[in-house]
Amino acid sequence: MSKKIANWIVFCATVSFCLFVLTVTDTKASELIWSLSSTTDCSGQGGDGESFDALCYNNNGVNSTISWMHPNDPAIHFDVIVGHQYRFSETTNFSGVGGGFISNYLTDGQGYDYGLGKDWICPTDGCSHGSWSKDFEATGTDLYFLQASGCSSSINCFTSNLTLTDLSSPENPATTPQMIWSLSATTDCSGHGGDGESFDHLCFNTIGTNSTAQIDPYTGKPTISIDVVQGHTYKFTELTSFVGVGGDFISNYLTDGQGYDYGLGKDWICPTDGCSHGSWTKIFTAFTNVVLFTQGSACSSSINCFTKDLQLIDLSSSDTPISTPTPIPTQTPSPTPNPVSKVFFAPGFGGSWNTDALINCKPDNYSDGWILAPYAKEIYEPILETLTTYGWDTKPFYYDWRKNVWDNANLLANFISTNTSTGEKVALIGHSMGGLVAVDYVTNNNGDTKTNSLLAIGSPLKGAVQAYPAWAGGDIWEDNFLTKIAMTLYLKHCGGVFSNNREVLQDQVPSVKNLLPSFGYLVDAKTRYPVVVQNNINNWSFKLTNLRNINFKTLIGTGFNTLSQIPVKDPNKKDILQNDWLDGKPAGKTFSTQGDGTVLVSSSMIDGEHNETIHQTHSGLVGSVEGMAKILEFLGTPTTSILSSIYKEPDSSLILIGYPSTFWVTDQNGNTKKDKNGMVAFVNPKSGNYKVNLIPQSNNTLFIVAQFLPNGDIKYREYNLLDFAPKLKTVKFNLQNPIEDPLN
Repeated sequence: MSKKIANWIVFCATVSFCLFVLTVTDTKASELIWSLSSTTDCSGQGGDGESFDALCYNNNGVNSTISWMHPNDPAIHFDVIVGHQYRFSETTNFSGVGGGFISNYLTDGQGYDYGLGKDWICPTDGCSHGSWSKDFEATGTDLYFLQASGCSSSINCFTSNLTLTDLSSPENPATTPQMIWSLSATTDCSGHGGDGESFDHLCFNTIGTNSTAQIDPYTGKPTISIDVVQGHTYKFTELTSFVGVGGDFISNYLTDGQGYDYGLGKDWICPTDGCSHGSWTKIFTAFTNVVLFTQGSACSSSINCFTKDLQLIDLSSSDTPISTPTPIPTQTPSPTPNPVSKVFFAPGFGGSWNTDALINCKPDNYSDGWILAPYAKEIYEPILETLTTYGWDTKPFYYDWRKNVWDNANLLANFISTNTSTGEKVALIGHSMGGLVAVDYVTNNNGDTKTNSLLAIGSPLKGAVQAYPAWAGGDIWEDNFLTKIAMTLYLKHCGGVFSNNREVLQDQVPSVKNLLPSFGYLVDAKTRYPVVVQNNINNWSFKLTNLRNINFKTLIGTGFNTLSQIPVKDPNKKDILQNDWLDGKPAGKTFSTQGDGTVLVSSSMIDGEHNETIHQTHSGLVGSVEGMAKILEFLGTPTTSILSSIYKEPDSSLILIGYPSTFWVTDQNGNTKKDKNGMVAFVNPKSGNYKVNLIPQSNNTLFIVAQFLPNGDIKYREYNLLDFAPKLKTVKFNLQNPIEDPLN
């Protein structure tokens, strides 16, 4: 047995694989044919890895049986009809205690996961998780339902009222399927099965005149471009099996030509030699007039590690008008709707500054409010000024980015309530972590918000990989400049020289845990098999259903190297004693161009919702002219003049902090900046002398010089300036040859 499978079985043995309240309904007759009145833990031990077994089931139907997918993994087996559309839904909440989690799985019995959902983790006692649903087409005659949970108590750690509905109605066919493209087999032109490029554009056998071979502009990978009709519903299918040897894997991708992934499926990994994987199908509605198909594989041999008989079928009847679907439900307007005139804007992690909180290292009870961090001015000021110029009453929400997302969401609720009248609706925009705060406000507040529309920009809704080294080991890998500056200043000053950065972050910056990925991102450095994360688990989630009550959209950046995986090795004895790297010590980095340099496309998007992808970096999504235009477009505000922005991608910065004091800094060109809440920042500064004129407000003034250099190096130095006498100082800054002690 391969190591990969052994790891998976260990995971299964440490959680509870359960069968839950499930009803199956035939939509044509609305007949209940199977039900389970309630879930039960026969053992009475919620966290024992065997929450209940076949003896607990109340099996009242003839089309379902109790089965075992793997040792100790009970499942419900259903007979289904190949090609029929089904909907799985859970209509009531999961409720649990702090640390409890739950997952649902629907599979075809051949290893293919229909993608029902990932783990939902309960952050606090008494938490609850809203309903969800999944539409899919049966690719085989067997369907298996499993549920996994991990709970300290068995009382409420289960879902209820799950339904499986057959959506197909053969008596009233709505479409006339038409095959518009097929490919007999995928091949590897290079002859190297393990090169991660299963085929390139020279290998394609395209049947029909509506497809061409090209390079995907977003991924740089060879792809097939197929002409489709926007708004039509299509079926992508692979009719015969993938065959491979142990360790081989294969992935299919369908995109809209603008970076949006229709979510064809995850990697399927071959556990043993001679394994095979059955057919799969994806139903989707075309967002544009083109579909790009790409396939990737990693194989020890190039002979059989490819799929066969691929087809794209138009399910929309040519004589029946098809309306272009929108993920935003059509709302019936009130007779006298209040116009939306206010927009609330939440910046990302590190984009806010409060001197008392961050220099005096106070977790709360600090004085004054939060302001736009001076080093974030070039990124956020252009869009804030543009929104105001175009008539929006703009309300920036600056917040303590150290706190948990839900804590800041509560503060956002108070901020919006204070700045609006009864019944008033507002637009909400969040960048990066600000998007998580905004989403939490809308979705985890029982839907009772003032939000009319929400745009989440570059928001790591499924986490960011670089949060792992910070949370698990105290290492700052941030390629995102704002986060790098904020975390470095905080750890250097509040952590101290001899502190453990991991302990400081876990104790004082709990929001980093909210950013841990909820997808697989750790792999064994030797085998490249997935590593199951057991210690460093994301503790934030949201209820998707509440987003569907408003105008919701994501704006996503792509085309830039973005951390996607971390190969890890076992931690050493010292690491274990210090509780560092408990899920694996980094041994490298893996990048993908499907991201904005900070957040992956797949993490920023929500399947089935309105997602738009543009070629911009994480900061460029809000700071660039293109990003600002997309924001105005979302708000329904036409641009009446040419937009302009001072934005330039940051690669270096000079940060000066004087506390408590008032000071001015003049650069080599004679430009002077006065401090804002004790800070002056120069982004992308030039080498030269920076003159400081400082008036102390104490007989012991802290002065910090932090140099962030283009090569990634950081020079940090703290000074104590004594007495109340005014100080004239010079900071010598050199991009190529930085000085360790730059203040004279």
